[in-house]
Amino acid sequence: MNKKLIFLFISGCTLILTSITLFAAVSCDVVLGVYSRNSITTYILSFISLTGGSICLAAGLVINRRNKKKPEKIDILSILSKYSGHVTPDEFSDATGLSPDQSKNRLQEMKKRGICRLQITKSGVHIFSFPEFAPEDTVIKQENL
Repeated sequence: MNKKLIFLFISGCTLILTSITLFAAVSCDVVLGVYSRNSITTYILSFISLTGGSICLAAGLVINRRNKKKPEKIDILSILSKYSGHVTPDEFSDATGLSPDQSKNRLQEMKKRGICRLQITKSGVHIFSFPEFAPEDTVIKQENL
């Protein structure tokens, strides 16, 4: 995490805690029956503090999301060679570092382009077959196709 992110998260949390403290102080005054113009000012300051803290945290989350490293180019040839041309989305995910959903989407896109075929086992496992990469004597993963 870089210094800017740390600053935004600490500032955001501090402002939100300040807001909660101010709301609590005004609430005590209201419960005790001591309601004055200072209470209204405290409510306004509390709201401003809450808004500022929320903005800081949101900005930190946006910056953090942008800074996440995207996977480098994927070496599909080595992955397909490793799995003899037959790969499941989970295996593809493990090999590439992509999330399971991203892996399934990439494999589905290759299927749409005609690069591979999809086979679904009786137990619901999706196996994407790349015939060009499978050795001729390789048997597809036999799980009740």
